[in-house]
Amino acid sequence: MSRLEGIIEHMNLDQQEIKDQIRNVQENKLKQSQTTIAKYEEQLSQAEAILADKDAQIAELKVLIQGMHEQKNKDIKGADKTNLKEIEKQLVQLQSDTTIKYILDSICIFLTGSTDATFAKNGQEFFTDEKVYGESIRKCKPETLDKNFLREIANKINTDADGKSGAIATAITQVDEPTKYINFFCHFKVLFKLVQIGLSVKKQEKLEKEKVTYQNDI
Repeated sequence: MSRLEGIIEHMNLDQQEIKDQIRNVQENKLKQSQTTIAKYEEQLSQAEAILADKDAQIAELKVLIQGMHEQKNKDIKGADKTNLKEIEKQLVQLQSDTTIKYILDSICIFLTGSTDATFAKNGQEFFTDEKVYGESIRKCKPETLDKNFLREIANKINTDADGKSGAIATAITQVDEPTKYINFFCHFKVLFKLVQIGLSVKKQEKLEKEKVTYQNDI
């Protein structure tokens, strides 16, 4: 082999080496791109699953809240003209009854939106006319009250954090005189539903905010 032929062959080998290097770089970049795309698709799939789960929870809550409103509107029918008159009579003898006071004070708090409200100060505005009372309950927005305050009432009229019956729930259901609170029971049920609605709407709002935040972060 002549010197010139040797030089040409060496040049050809260098060119092939360069081509191989370029091909290797391109293949590596392609693999990296494919890996990046696969990771992105996986993250996107996970994000879609999380959003779908939040949508499902929100949809379920909306159905539950609607059912709570419907039940509340049925319960309020018990507070008719006769019922309010009977309450007025009973309160003469039961002014110091803490169970009744708690129920009526709490309802006034919901209807006014103020934690300073009491039946003594605000009851006259709502409890003297069944139509006014019923309409006020239907228009009430319990979710405007503080979450911790709602939980505090829930613990007393339902169960506490340990699953034990709350003080008010126990008092109104385990009484020596079964007829003692009979005229107040529909109001107890209304209060129960207002608390449930308030906490449920707050949970719905929290999920909706989380969904928006998550969508913006994707």
